[in-house]
Amino acid sequence: MTAALELVGLRVDFGGAPVVSGVSLSVERGECVAIVGESGAGKTLTARALLGLAPQGAHAVSYTHLRAHETRHD
Repeated sequence: MTAALELVGLRVDFGGAPVVSGVSLSVERGECVAIVGESGAGKTLTARALLGLAPQGAHAVSYTHLRAHETRHD
């Protein structure tokens, strides 16, 4: 099965200082995934960077692939 979402090697930094580094994940169609960790670990920043909503001044680099699936309505 091909992943619906693939994120490889996400790195987010502010002014050259890394705050998130090396995040990779793969989500299959129909799968539910949670990002867990301590306060300040970078969960929200990871999700925002993935959506292209990283805060001003953040520099995010990764390979991201989002596979669109046709939805059937019966």
